[in-house]
Amino acid sequence: MFKNKWVASSVIAALTLSVVPAWSAQAQEVTPIASNTATEVSYNEALNDAAAFTYAMSKTPTIDFGSSVLTLAKANFPVAKNYYDTYYKAVEAEAKNNFANFSSVSKYATTVLAVTAIGKDATNVGGVNLVDKMVAYAQQQKVKGDADAAFALLEMDYYWMLTALDANDYAVPQANEADFSREAIVAYLVSKAYPEGGFSWGSSSEWTTGADVDSTAMAITALAPYKAQLAVGEVISSGLAFMQAQLSDNAGFYSEWAKGDSPESVSQLIIAQRSLGIDPQQHEQFVLANGAWTVSNLLTSYDETLHAFKNSAQGTVNQISNLQAAQALTAYEQSTPYYDLSAVDATIFNYDTTAPAVAKVSTVSDKSTALKGSAEKYATVTVKSGKKVLATKLVDGTGRYEVPIAPQKAGTKLVVTVTDAAGNTSKVKTITVADKTAPAVAKVNTVKAGTKYVTGTAEKGATVSVQVRGKKYHAKASSTGKFSVKIPKQKAKKALLVTVKDAAGNTSKTLKVRVK
Repeated sequence: MFKNKWVASSVIAALTLSVVPAWSAQAQEVTPIASNTATEVSYNEALNDAAAFTYAMSKTPTIDFGSSVLTLAKANFPVAKNYYDTYYKAVEAEAKNNFANFSSVSKYATTVLAVTAIGKDATNVGGVNLVDKMVAYAQQQKVKGDADAAFALLEMDYYWMLTALDANDYAVPQANEADFSREAIVAYLVSKAYPEGGFSWGSSSEWTTGADVDSTAMAITALAPYKAQLAVGEVISSGLAFMQAQLSDNAGFYSEWAKGDSPESVSQLIIAQRSLGIDPQQHEQFVLANGAWTVSNLLTSYDETLHAFKNSAQGTVNQISNLQAAQALTAYEQSTPYYDLSAVDATIFNYDTTAPAVAKVSTVSDKSTALKGSAEKYATVTVKSGKKVLATKLVDGTGRYEVPIAPQKAGTKLVVTVTDAAGNTSKVKTITVADKTAPAVAKVNTVKAGTKYVTGTAEKGATVSVQVRGKKYHAKASSTGKFSVKIPKQKAKKALLVTVKDAAGNTSKTLKVRVK
């Protein structure tokens, strides 16, 4: 589970996580980043939350979850014991299938990065050299592109490929060196820099609109290891100047799509800053006079209610925005190039083997159509009646849940368990469905003048009350529902008020009976 995996004080609101994670490179003081931000959250808290959300969205990692696996491994977030093995087996299976489901350089590159991040050799995945496959695919696409521009490789393909190659100093096959040696890729990217500064995701595409911040940051990240080369240093400098010119008053980058500063754009810049060996808080180009800087800008997109990142300060929680924020904050925290995976030590990964706490459950009655309460965030709450599963529901980022159920009979025993993202299950919480349904009105036999008893039928075991001139007389219905309440003799036409109260304290409507 997530609780008890951290080593400092409590996080705000419903997260119930601690501020400094056990997966930090070093325990450190919490650093509130309040300069010109819309939140008092520390970057440590936000990183914990972003990683937790990423994990919850990728609990069973397939080959499509390479970015999530990379993110969690880099942050060393506590995952299920078999989490990385599950992902690696999926990649091995795809390797046996000759990567038939891979249709982009970025997919190959992301997988190379993820495999490397979990301590595996990307040149030997089930006997297959994934790096060679990536380069061979790029070569194939280049040949197609030379014949038909519609298939041309884009700058983004080169960013990803170079980043993957440099993650652990992977070699390029000799047969592909002419087009895809490091020297060739770097030269190609330098040639694609815009004269006014910056890079695009694909200048040859009909959809490109020139240089953009995200692509420029990714290009700088890929080129950072070669910054000592004069031509590379120049395009990096001009790229940084291009991004500086796009800065908003809050040290971010406005996105028309997000209608506000984009957390994805500023995340890519933070990763680029760390790739260049720059402390974002000390990077004069991107620290404004009002105190705003890249990390403080990123935190304005953190949702303090849902505990994850939105697509803008005004937007909604978004899985891609959240994942990139987690990567950027990890890069910031670890003070190293994010994609340098040459020193991965899989023996120090954290694994979550602790069962979550028992669910807290609000009262459930025979009128309830939902079971509500709190539990570990992003865990799954399961409600059973006997062996029958009534419903399951994912706990939200605040730690609250509401599981829809059909109304249950009073006295029914419901069993509630909590299973966290790592598959650990809590102890059982048993609750009894409360009786909140009023009993039916009593059926009363004719009461004649001079009679000393009011008789009839009502809910078995309930207490029947007869009110005579403001005074009440009581008797309990038998196991068959029959009752007999002794009262003083009454004259004809007198009104008697009869009510039924069950064992749960629910009272029926009042029945007015006239003495005959």
